[in-house]
Amino acid sequence: MLLMEQTWPDVRAYLERCRTIIIPLGSVEQHGLALPLGTDAFIAQAMAQEAGRRTQRLVAPILAPGMSLYVHMDFPGTISFMPDTYTAMIRDCVASLHRHGFRNFLLVNGHGGNEGCIQNAMAEMGYRLPGMKYTWAQWWRMPEINAREDEVGLGRVGHGGGSEAALIMHVRSGLVKSELFGRDMKEARFRTSQDLVRTHVTETGIIDAQQERATAEIGAELFELTVTRLTAMLADLESPA
Repeated sequence: MLLMEQTWPDVRAYLERCRTIIIPLGSVEQHGLALPLGTDAFIAQAMAQEAGRRTQRLVAPILAPGMSLYVHMDFPGTISFMPDTYTAMIRDCVASLHRHGFRNFLLVNGHGGNEGCIQNAMAEMGYRLPGMKYTWAQWWRMPEINAREDEVGLGRVGHGGGSEAALIMHVRSGLVKSELFGRDMKEARFRTSQDLVRTHVTETGIIDAQQERATAEIGAELFELTVTRLTAMLADLESPA
């Protein structure tokens, strides 16, 4: 159930029975030679929409672009907001929805660089907005995802890695150039958006990547594991305090 497809009376009727909304967050950011700039956004949006479909919960428009500064801006096509801008976007989106009566917020984030902005925005909103409950999820931090990555030899998520490749093959296969799959390259400096101390080296924009092991079938497994977790998080979010 997409918020943008509803009329305002539809939303009013929804709020009479449910005060929960799912908000996906992503990026428009380089993901190497084989994966599209919208990888993070496409994955998060698909996960949020499937969780919404299964639970009959409304899904807000995706908040993207996100925060993708540093090395990503060296690759053509990347769009980034400054941290204070993206924090304000999240904050204002939640405040608007809260004004209309939404009280339970599940944020589904697809991009690691957004983490600090989400934490800051939601800490402020949780303090300011009465009756609000929220939680947020990132698929690559889920233990069941990490266990499956280890089992199939994808390696843990770096940037543009095997898990991301598998997931985007599942949700938007026509955008993947699998003939260009590769491993982590070591020719140019790379600094992650989450860790400004550690530096890495890459020529193509990927890091800690084992893309050649990615398949749409593995992506479907990771997708299902994530959506199952999201539906459980929604049930917990809506349970009485």
